[in-house]
Amino acid sequence: MASGRRKVWWWSGGGVLGVLAVGLFVFRPAPRLQFQGKTVPVLCEQLAYGSADERRHAELGVKSLGKTVVPELVRLLGTSDFGMRPKLWRWLPSLPPGVRDFLAPRMLPPDHSNTLKVGALRSLGILGAEAASAAPQIARLLHDSDESVALESARALASLGSEGLSQVVPRLHDPSPSVRQKAALSLSQMTPVPPQIEGVLLELLGDDHEQVRLTAALALSSVGPGALAGILATVETGQGNARIAAAKALGWMHASRRRSVPALLTMLHDSNPKVREQAIQTLGDIYANEDRVRAAMIAELQDSDSKVRTAATNVLRQFGMRAADLGVGSYDGKKSGSP
Repeated sequence: MASGRRKVWWWSGGGVLGVLAVGLFVFRPAPRLQFQGKTVPVLCEQLAYGSADERRHAELGVKSLGKTVVPELVRLLGTSDFGMRPKLWRWLPSLPPGVRDFLAPRMLPPDHSNTLKVGALRSLGILGAEAASAAPQIARLLHDSDESVALESARALASLGSEGLSQVVPRLHDPSPSVRQKAALSLSQMTPVPPQIEGVLLELLGDDHEQVRLTAALALSSVGPGALAGILATVETGQGNARIAAAKALGWMHASRRRSVPALLTMLHDSNPKVREQAIQTLGDIYANEDRVRAAMIAELQDSDSKVRTAATNVLRQFGMRAADLGVGSYDGKKSGSP
């Protein structure tokens, strides 16, 4: 009887060991990806805040690993810091010197997860179209509370082609102005900027938040000649902030003076002095040094707003006119914008 029980134990024990062996063989963790002895998190740390040589080495590593590294990079996008780590760093200065010197080199920084996210996003941006499948996970980080992470997500999406574009466009209407600005920034960094989003960007020129307007103007200036007609229409007939942002876009894209000057001159009749000031600045940016512009600038020396008069003075000097020829300081109160 005892012998029978021993056999059962032997068979049971052998069965358990067999199952464990099979489990270890079938379910053993895959070896971590490495490049020249460096793991993916280490490469991400180097890409985020390493030296120039470390960043070059890490970029080479990411390119060498290629598409196989995407799943691990996506995993790193979801990392979060251990909840006690920031408290431990706050307590560190109050500890005895010997304890402090022992712990400090062995503790991860309190914001280590953000470092990994920034590095992972840069890695995905380096991979470009190979990392297109990660676009939804990257786009979620446009909402990240850490500005560096949100900016890197915008840059990474810009490199993913159509998959990145499909994630960016809906976020141009996001309730958060920060997300709208990051989405417009992403569009401005796409090469080339997709022309089909011109209409949405033109709408954003009138956004309530200045950074959104300016980033939309930058993106439009990157679209190229195809966006000129829409920008000029906003310069000629737009209102307030939208008109100012459109004029900035004209200056940044170095648009044709032949087409731009008439539209910008109409802005000088706007009742808003900020609109008139921007028109003058853009005329200087595109170096519209011609008779009708110089005459308009001289007239603006009599504007009711001191900033408009100063802008006109600066542009005339840029065109080569001497201070004695400008009559600076001779404002007689006659000139003002009209609705």
